Amino acid sequence: MTEEQFLSWAQVFPEPLFLVSGTGTVLAANAPAAELVGASGTAIRGRALLELVTTPADQVYTYLHSCARSRAMVLGALTFRHADGRQVRCRTEGAVLQPWRNGVTAMLLIRCRAAQQSGHPFVLLNERLQALSEANRRLAQARETLREQRHWLEGVLSSIGDAIVTTDATGRVTFMNAVAASLTGWPLEEAVGMQLAEVFRIVDETTRESVEDPVLKVIQKGTIVGLANHTLLITRDGREVPIDDSAAPIRDPQGQLRGVVLVFRDITERRRLEEAQDLLAEAGALLSASLDYQETLGAVTRLTVPRFADWCTIYDSSDAGDPCAIALAHRDPAQEAVLRELHQRYPPDAQHTPTVVQVAHSGHSILYPELAAAQFHAAASDAYHLELLRRLQPLSYMVVPLVARGRTLGVIAFGTAEPGRRYGPSDLAFAEELARRCAMAVDNARLYEEAQAATRAKEESLALLDMLFAAAPVGLGFFDRELRYVRVNQTLADINGLAVEAHPGRTPHDVNPQLTLVLERLRRSVLETGQPVVNAEVSGETRLGMGQRQHWLVSYYPVRTAGDELLGVGVIVTDITERKRAEEWLRLTRDELERRVQERTAQLLQANEALRREIAERQQAEAELQRQRDALYQREKLAAMGSLLASVAHELNNPLSIMMMQADLLREENQDGPLAEHGKAIAQAAERCMRIVHNFLTLARQRPLERQAVDLNTVVERGVELLDYALRVDNIVVEWRLARDLPTLQADPHQLHQVVVNLVTNAHQALRDMPPPRQLTLTTQYDRARTMVILEVVDTGPGIPPAMQARIFEPFFTTKPPGVGTGLGLSLCRGIIEGHGGTISVQSQPGHGTRFRVELPVEVAASPHPELLRTESPPTERVHPSRILVVDDEPGITSALAYLLRRSGYAVEMAANGRIALAKLQEQTYELILCDLRMPELDGPGFYEALQQHYPQLRQRIIFLTGDTLSPEARAFLDKVDVPRLAKPFRALDVRRLVRQVLQKSSA
Repeated sequence: MTEEQFLSWAQVFPEPLFLVSGTGTVLAANAPAAELVGASGTAIRGRALLELVTTPADQVYTYLHSCARSRAMVLGALTFRHADGRQVRCRTEGAVLQPWRNGVTAMLLIRCRAAQQSGHPFVLLNERLQALSEANRRLAQARETLREQRHWLEGVLSSIGDAIVTTDATGRVTFMNAVAASLTGWPLEEAVGMQLAEVFRIVDETTRESVEDPVLKVIQKGTIVGLANHTLLITRDGREVPIDDSAAPIRDPQGQLRGVVLVFRDITERRRLEEAQDLLAEAGALLSASLDYQETLGAVTRLTVPRFADWCTIYDSSDAGDPCAIALAHRDPAQEAVLRELHQRYPPDAQHTPTVVQVAHSGHSILYPELAAAQFHAAASDAYHLELLRRLQPLSYMVVPLVARGRTLGVIAFGTAEPGRRYGPSDLAFAEELARRCAMAVDNARLYEEAQAATRAKEESLALLDMLFAAAPVGLGFFDRELRYVRVNQTLADINGLAVEAHPGRTPHDVNPQLTLVLERLRRSVLETGQPVVNAEVSGETRLGMGQRQHWLVSYYPVRTAGDELLGVGVIVTDITERKRAEEWLRLTRDELERRVQERTAQLLQANEALRREIAERQQAEAELQRQRDALYQREKLAAMGSLLASVAHELNNPLSIMMMQADLLREENQDGPLAEHGKAIAQAAERCMRIVHNFLTLARQRPLERQAVDLNTVVERGVELLDYALRVDNIVVEWRLARDLPTLQADPHQLHQVVVNLVTNAHQALRDMPPPRQLTLTTQYDRARTMVILEVVDTGPGIPPAMQARIFEPFFTTKPPGVGTGLGLSLCRGIIEGHGGTISVQSQPGHGTRFRVELPVEVAASPHPELLRTESPPTERVHPSRILVVDDEPGITSALAYLLRRSGYAVEMAANGRIALAKLQEQTYELILCDLRMPELDGPGFYEALQQHYPQLRQRIIFLTGDTLSPEARAFLDKVDVPRLAKPFRALDVRRLVRQVLQKSSA
């Protein structure tokens, strides 16, 4: 087909049409297509389709390839770029007009329809009418070409999935494709020449009145028309088919009306899917409205009858026996009585209802589209049973299982007696989805009942425990996993000087703060190791015995369930004060005798010791003076640099917080959209800035360590892996000597990673100018005697002159050429290592390489700080709706936090400083307050002091927002109040998690 031939009939189409080569070049386009991209048809011709769309190239070429290789119409989607910048997403249908042949590229026809519009069906002209019109104006030698065109267009119309009928200007049928013939029941041979109204009879589905002939409307108006909703097509054999359609005029090149093309489609399946979705939605609402699953399932049976079935029965098969009917419904009350009698006389078993039993045992659905009389005889156990089955008149039947968590809880059976209704695969799919939802509701209700029973058993156990506690002659108590009192007996209450009922929920520190330091370590040891601590002697003062020291034998032991789950810690306390007082008197007497002997001996040694001490003190004083001079010089340099870096970091924290939260929100709200990638890019850039700020704060020593369990070997391997390519390019051989018995460090993995990268980078730069062989050796070992983990980085480079070795750890000192180094790398390393309680040193001789040695102490893991623990968890869980007040003088942060928390279901209000926040507290109550530490007029500490005076109940319902650059006063304040905090910059996940934790803790 030529471009002229395409345009001769494509211009009358109301929807965009493109004629495209198999390589993606636009050969021609009709007027609607040109309007779609905002250009003329001439300007489009010859351009690549990729220039007109924003769809990725690989998707476009895949779609064109599918169209060229398929004999049927291929559905797809393309997003076109209009000249004014707009983007229009279209659904597309592509068909091949000319396949690949003898090296000649394929020719494709692509029809477009805007995705957001319901759209009219695709309208094509009748090629036969056009061919006849063209035949009147063309020469005889073109007749063969027109005949080929007619056959080609008929083939195109026949391959389209919609029904197409064309008429002449008087409304008589001139052509219909196979789909139209099938839907109307009129073959093409009989329909040609008939008035369209005789072939295409349509009525309003609601009023049953005839609908105006769309072809006559097109002939009268000369424009495209469409049918109203709820239109039925009456077929030749009297069937009723719901359709939607549109009609368009067929005009000759002079604009004269030559006929009408009608396009319509059967929407029966679409209608059934919509009804099924509505029914599922209503069923979901019923199932979630009550925990009485038998009542709810009864409502579900009444909901499905008669919309989906003529009768419905639900069976319970959770017990070991045969299923039993627990709910049933029938559209006819008289027939419902028959159905109920059937189940009462003949309950389900392998003989009476084998299908129900089979589905209950196998967990697989069974569908009978047609039920035969022989099946009734096979299922009936006697004559009356057969009579009941016949009275129900079942024609189609299906049984589906109720399956939850891999267990079959029951069965749902659906039956229909309506002559025109038969169940098929789509009905079975709907029934299985409904059964899945019912099974979830039943399972949830039973889980709730089990939870209630467990609660009752727990209360009985606690009552028995109270009786045992009351009768014990020693102090007995029980702590939960957070080391809060759960139960105590009267003896322990007397020891603590507090009533029994005042203990639950309090910590040992709340009851006896004088003994916290002594006993906290023992309780923590039992929690962490699971091993008891027996007969530990403890001394101190209690609430009743202030001023009098008491002594006890204390035993702590883990309390576990039968499943070995740790519930908490038990305690046994025995008062041994009198015994200890007797022992103390004997000890004092013995000590007095020993003191007198030692006193005389010490007098003889004092003179010599005084002289030796004086000499040693003078030497130490001289060394200390020199050390202090050097330290003062270093502190002055670090103080200047720290002030600068801390100031920069503080100014970056607020905008970084806004960027990171907004990026998180952008990704959450556009998970499947193109903006998700933009949000990800913003978040990555903000995280990179955050790492730079962290390095600044580390160097300035104003950022606290984020300690966690760290494997030093893993840190070393990942650091070298980052530089592996550059090392290999410069032919540097890395030798690994990593000890495999290293203990775990409690350290900041990111800072240790920075140390490894800096040391390896320095070694790389030193080896680059050396002749081969170039070797870098990394060694780790564990000094058990000193409990130190050691890392050595050794290179075969030129070495470091002795005069420079004393200065290489100074800030801004570098031996590299200008522009190559900043002089901060080794200073940063020393700051990080010393911040971990370790040391870093260098050993080097010119011409013999350099050895850097890092020593880090092995420490016991510290308890988590009140600050947010950065563990990953889904943000989808919400607590009950709460009202939250956000107090911050940075508008961007307050707006971002308010938007984030409102999306999570909270009611949020904002205040620019503490004074405004106090005013709001007089008008409204809040469950939680997020407050910045540094604000004008009234800052965070001042606001907290006001809360203590006027709203003490809110002291534990506040989260402070802090920067990393904290003054000593701010750090002392936060350590004193001991409330949760969020360090800037923070992520949306951090905010959600900490807010949820504080609210849950407060409500508990």
